[in-house]
Amino acid sequence: MRFGRMLGRHVAVGAAYTGWMYETNSPAPGADPARDKLRFSLQNIMLAGTWYPGSPGSGWGGFYVRGGVGLAWTAVTQVTLIEGEEQGHGERDQETGLGLELNIGYEFRLVPSMSAGVGFGVNHQDIGKDVYDTSTFYPLTLNLAWYWD
Repeated sequence: MRFGRMLGRHVAVGAAYTGWMYETNSPAPGADPARDKLRFSLQNIMLAGTWYPGSPGSGWGGFYVRGGVGLAWTAVTQVTLIEGEEQGHGERDQETGLGLELNIGYEFRLVPSMSAGVGFGVNHQDIGKDVYDTSTFYPLTLNLAWYWD
């Protein structure tokens, strides 16, 4: 997801968020696979710049290349399911570092100030800590953009 402001006809600046999550049964010693699970997540919130190389009135007008830099955080959470109780948040090990993004895609204007699109990207995180040193994920993104004057 991102929010941006057009600066002219070909460049936008704004904020972007990307994330990845995976949940599986816990393989930890002594864990009950039916009750204990692990949740892994990688997330970035970034300042982003988007370049639209095509003419706004042409078919290439929605093509974009976006780059971003900002805060990355990773988390590994162990959650125990207890029958009859609402699922809790579990014990979480979280680390932060530098997040980078490169994304290409196409946006379709819904109304003059809003568009939706699809893109493919690469997100890299340089955490340099105990649980994660670096991580990279390749999201297929669904974009929703709001432009204001």
